[in-house]
Amino acid sequence: MTDTILLFNRDYELLGEVVLGMQGLSQVRLSALGNRVLHATVEEWHREGIRYVEERETVVNGSFEMIRCERRVTTGEGAFKRACVAWASEQGYLTVLLSIQDADVWGLIAQLPLQPVERFGFLLAYQKAGVPERKAWWSFFENALQIQEAESKKASVAIRNLRKQTAEDLIRSNG
Repeated sequence: MTDTILLFNRDYELLGEVVLGMQGLSQVRLSALGNRVLHATVEEWHREGIRYVEERETVVNGSFEMIRCERRVTTGEGAFKRACVAWASEQGYLTVLLSIQDADVWGLIAQLPLQPVERFGFLLAYQKAGVPERKAWWSFFENALQIQEAESKKASVAIRNLRKQTAEDLIRSNG
């Protein structure tokens, strides 16, 4: 089973996708922003593992207390997913866990001309929806993408025609 952790900053901008396999980290795909912000960190994960603070409840002098201990988990460990989510939270990043099915709809959402907060909100709403609602959401995203592609083609044709007309007008005015 493969899961993906989407990493977002506090402005809901996608920083990257952390793809997980059976044995921890499989792949990290960073956005341009994520590459600027997280490239060195991801390199460190590969060299030294991911460092995070784990809170545990323990008994001290007969009462329960929370203790914090720093841990490092290598990319090949099954605990990498938990460590990555904990690390992101410590750093102030937002995470969304995607199943394989959710990753497909994220692919559609990511292509739409939306503000980052809208993408984030649509994804969370989709994940919380029941099966019938998810089908409706999927249909909505597909239709929106088809409309966007059709409009993009129309815009390309209009720009091409504008360039042609401008060239013809320049030739006429110079001739």
